[in-house]
Parts: sequence; structure tokens; C-alpha cells
Amino acid sequence: MRTNLLLAALVVGLSLMAGCDTSPRSDVDQLRADIADDLVTYGQTQGQVDNQITRTSYHNMRGINDDLMRILLLDRPSRSSYYPVE
Repeated sequence: MRTNLLLAALVVGLSLMAGCDTSPRSDVDQLRADIADDLVTYGQTQGQVDNQITRTSYHNMRGINDDLMRILLLDRPSRSSYYPVE
């Protein structure tokens, strides 16, 4: 009786360790060969990189326009007088 219980526990233990994985081993090898195939940088895809470049260029151009307005003194009214010029 004791050996039957020990044998049953051994069979159950081995079956739990084996698990139910039936996937072929080639999927794991394929994943290890190319883990992040769509990433261009450490954390961005090509589309995200293109979006970042577009946003950066857009904001830089807006900044250039603001800078030119300040250089040409067109960004605010003159402070030479306290009274508005009409």
C-alpha cells in the first residue's frame, strides 16, 4: 500500500514538472534569434522615430519664428512710453 502511494506521488510529481507544453522548440529558437525585430532604437519602432523627428522639426520651426519675432522686435509693443500710441 505504501509503495503504491509513493509510486502515485512520484507519477503526479513528474507529470506536474513536465507540464502541458506542446509547442515545438523551433518557436523558442526563432524568438531568441530575433527578439525585437521591429525596434530601430532601444525602445522605438521606425514609425515612432519618424513621429519624433517630425514633432521635433515642427517645434524647432515654431521656435525659429518666435526668435525672429523677438529679434525684429515684433513680439510685443514698445515700452518706450507709458501711454499707448494711437
